[in-house]
Amino acid sequence: FFVFVGINQVISQITTTNAPPYDTEEYLVNDVLLGADLTTSNFLSQGFAQGIGYFDGTNANIGFEEGVILSTGGLDFVTGGFGGGSGISGEADLELALNQINLFWDVNNVTVLEFDFVAESESVTFNYVFGSQEYTSYTCSVFNDIFGFFLSGPGINGIYSDNAINLARIPDPEGFNDYQTWLDGNTGLFTNTPVAVNTVNSGVPSGFNSDADCEGIDPNWESYNIFWIDNDYAFEPYQGPNPPPAPEGTVQGLTGFTVPLQATYDGLVCGETYHIKLAIADASDGALNSVVFLE
Repeated sequence: FFVFVGINQVISQITTTNAPPYDTEEYLVNDVLLGADLTTSNFLSQGFAQGIGYFDGTNANIGFEEGVILSTGGLDFVTGGFGGGSGISGEADLELALNQINLFWDVNNVTVLEFDFVAESESVTFNYVFGSQEYTSYTCSVFNDIFGFFLSGPGINGIYSDNAINLARIPDPEGFNDYQTWLDGNTGLFTNTPVAVNTVNSGVPSGFNSDADCEGIDPNWESYNIFWIDNDYAFEPYQGPNPPPAPEGTVQGLTGFTVPLQATYDGLVCGETYHIKLAIADASDGALNSVVFLE
């Protein structure tokens, strides 16, 4: 019995790697992330060795079978609950995204994956899950880890580098009381609020924090909790409306993560080249890390 339980716990969890063939940006983008015969180029990264690689979520509860992971705490963070990040501080676009929601903190353990692609249709959509160890203890604090999905190219005129826009924004939950009803009636509309610990969470400050840092971002921040899942098994009852789905205990380190979200844009010009920058970082300090899973 004990041998069976031990084996079951080992195999029924998420796995990560950036060993060959997952050891280059080009392979992860072309053979894992895009899943299509697109023309790509100009691959760049920061913190690749520490925090960018492939994940197998077949036996995990994040909602994706496989994809690309970016982690501020190393790849082992989601398998063992600990790990070391890139140690890189400062990322202009992530810090500007924080400024847009009235937060003025440095970012650390910056992890970035970038590439160009030639558009073959007018729209592009990526599915992702953002998760953090800051949840259930530091919500509505200065430790507001953040993820950005920056898209630039012809016809796009945003405020970020190369006139990029940030596609990592909270969906509009207006008129819905829970995730399932939102899913059934999804309007495809998004707020202007970026995805971060202080924007999508249980809807209640955690630890000893007040709601001041969350209220200053968006007065509707509490309603975004329908997009968040409690993954902290140390405390009951669960925070927010969504307890962890089965199989429980299969993603270590993360005390909470979002439901599968979408980064989408409609308005590409076929045949033109566009640039994507995926960036994640810890805010204020380099402890209690965060991740993004890209299907």
